[in-house]
Amino acid sequence: MYDLRDVKNINLEGATCLKEDTAYKFIDQTTGKTLVAKFISGYSEQEDEHLIAEFKKLVLLSGQPEIATAYSIRKAEVEGLVKPCYIMDWVDGQSLQTFMNKREKLIYEVVLDVILQLSSGLEKSHSHEIHHGDLHNENIIIDQNGYLKIIDFLWFDSKKDPALNSQSDIQNFMRIVNELYEKCDDVDKRRLSLIRKHCQQITTFKGLKKEIQLLDEISFDFALLDDKPLTTPLTLFKNMDGIHNLRNPIQTRDLEIPNKVIPEFNEQELDYLEKQKNPNQSGITLRHLDTLIDRIKANAHQLLSSKLYPLEQIGLIDWQITINNPGDMFTGRYDLNFDIWFTSKFFKWKRVFELLPLLKFDDVDLNSYLLDE
Repeated sequence: MYDLRDVKNINLEGATCLKEDTAYKFIDQTTGKTLVAKFISGYSEQEDEHLIAEFKKLVLLSGQPEIATAYSIRKAEVEGLVKPCYIMDWVDGQSLQTFMNKREKLIYEVVLDVILQLSSGLEKSHSHEIHHGDLHNENIIIDQNGYLKIIDFLWFDSKKDPALNSQSDIQNFMRIVNELYEKCDDVDKRRLSLIRKHCQQITTFKGLKKEIQLLDEISFDFALLDDKPLTTPLTLFKNMDGIHNLRNPIQTRDLEIPNKVIPEFNEQELDYLEKQKNPNQSGITLRHLDTLIDRIKANAHQLLSSKLYPLEQIGLIDWQITINNPGDMFTGRYDLNFDIWFTSKFFKWKRVFELLPLLKFDDVDLNSYLLDE
């Protein structure tokens, strides 16, 4: 077993106290590097073996860009007291809390960058079973170039269930995401809403960075849709039975036009219908342009546009409608046909929502949904 008592003590007299007598900044005389001695809380010498095992796992993270590098376990003397500590890099920057306090608002791109770096660092640490256990805004440092480092691992408690520390990290990550979200304006909040919602549902950091990147790919277009048009792609996803690709649209044929899109007859149309009741005695058949069909098409197009046009604007779909009258002019049944073609962007959206089922929506018949105001 490694015995900490055999290690030469570091004298921290004159070092800069960083935090409540638990961390000191000093210059290493051999290398000239600025380092930090971080005292290990709750430690007793009977726990040396567990401490060494935990530190070895922490060392595996050395060199990771999001985590402050740890070098060694030592004993340090300060104000006449000798306590175990570990030595890590000094990160020259400001805490996440200071970073947030200095800015009235944060833009989407900055918040996304912080969330991605933080999720990446926590995924790496948890993959080595290193849980922080005290993840708060002061333990996250951002340097002048915007790079993030997580500091102050090994808040030592060998008796604590590791699962509790893991859950603590997840809950604190959720809190940090919420605080970053609240620093954004309304437009950027809309862009962040899917990412925020997903982060509130996680049970592990594994794969989280990739999932956030997927959501980022659709976030800009998503923010342009309000809740009503957003229902449309979800309905289309659920109504895509069979194989649909860029060449195969959803098609509806001979759908009966609802009465609400059929306008009242105008004067010329009423006159035509009246004359049809009394055919010309000469046997000449009267002809009339079906003006009603154009007005029905305009009304039907307006009805469907409220749900389909926003998706067309952001490049998810193309669509068209046609109106047929297989019966008598003005009085015969008018049928609606429509085609919806999907773009490559639509299939990306579909894939994202399949992998990350963030929005729930009841199964709805597409025809009923599109023709319902």
